[in-house]
Amino acid sequence: MRNNTVSAIAPQQAEHHLSERLYSHDAESSVLGCVLLDASLMAECRLTQESFNSQVHRRIFAACLALHLSRTPIDLITLQGELERRNEMDMIGGFAYLVEIAKNTPSAANFSAYQEIVQSRYQLRTTYLMLREALPRLERGENVSDELASSLMRIAQPSGRYEHGPEEIARAAVDAIERYQMGLEQGVTYGIADLDAAANGAHNSDLVIIAARPAMGKTALLLNMILGALASSDGHSVGFISAEMPVAQIGTRICCMDGRVNSHKMRTGQLDDEDWMRLTAATGRLIGSKLRVFDKSGVSIGEIERLARRWKHEHGLTALYVDYLQRIKGVNPNAERWQQVGDNVMRLKELARELDIPVICLAQVNRACEERGNKRPGMGDIANSSEVEKEADQIMVLYRDEVYDESSTDKGIAEINYVKNRHGPTGVVRVRWQAPFMRFCNLKEDY
Repeated sequence: MRNNTVSAIAPQQAEHHLSERLYSHDAESSVLGCVLLDASLMAECRLTQESFNSQVHRRIFAACLALHLSRTPIDLITLQGELERRNEMDMIGGFAYLVEIAKNTPSAANFSAYQEIVQSRYQLRTTYLMLREALPRLERGENVSDELASSLMRIAQPSGRYEHGPEEIARAAVDAIERYQMGLEQGVTYGIADLDAAANGAHNSDLVIIAARPAMGKTALLLNMILGALASSDGHSVGFISAEMPVAQIGTRICCMDGRVNSHKMRTGQLDDEDWMRLTAATGRLIGSKLRVFDKSGVSIGEIERLARRWKHEHGLTALYVDYLQRIKGVNPNAERWQQVGDNVMRLKELARELDIPVICLAQVNRACEERGNKRPGMGDIANSSEVEKEADQIMVLYRDEVYDESSTDKGIAEINYVKNRHGPTGVVRVRWQAPFMRFCNLKEDY
């Protein structure tokens, strides 16, 4: 059976007479020479064996990596010993070639520049080979655009080695723990401190689902989170896919929320001078933000993937927000709706991992919960798909009692129930609902 997958072919499958524009022998040897001059550079090296075009350089790099991971000092003698242990000394040209590499590298100061050249040439080679493989399929009229886009993104933003040994795993864990202790490993803020406290925000590669019945304010909560991310000191680049609201409505709601302007007064043309001042300031902040909006109704999962990849490449996207799951068109229009939604959930999770960003997506809750005495939805009430329960890293369910009971003692109070949380405890976080501004905030926060 013919394999129709467009793959990023490993450069070792290329012929040896590739154009010299696709590799740099000098840059490859200089990277290795820098490591011999300063072994600590291996800690910041982001290359893999496949990054090198030369089989000789690949073997030397693999030996350096093995020494680094075993915490063995790297120099000419230890490197020779590791290559002899692998029976590869003759294959790399003997000890004389190692000496030549070290002697021809004047300084380790240019390591980053050499590494960048090697990596960029690796990307060129991989792109060339991938496109060469795809060309016959294109000539046959096959549509490979989505596969090419995905492969090109992986090439442009290599994520390093995927296979890890025990020492590397332990080092990664220690590094992460230290970053947490230093406060450097923060998720993208939700804009509500009480909510952030439960999971430290939305983490890279996470799929976060926010589910609710209509009229609970789930879109307002999502916009609240977007505003929080934009206003944070991290200066997040945010993308918003809206299948529900046009861009003008999104903009006015964000400005009213940020400026603490009564949205009803805005819609009925009753703004006073103070309102205008607040809106003008909020509009200025919006103009200076890094927000991108795509407001097509009936957006497809393929469009979301292509757009997110482009935003990541062009704007450094750090978080993607989607409104909402059940409105996204699936790949196969003939499939059952639950199958389409399930597939979309999995692809959103894969997108989060591919781009290394959090994807925060709204979801609709089934009507059945309204027929119960306790109308608070649970994880099993999310419409159309059980895949949400499996794929999501965090699931929040939004509930406001006053929607069903006008005499509720919890007027102006919303419950955000963490029904799934891979990064912390589950349970209910109570927040304040400021209806005039369509805004959520900490329970103790005043208007």
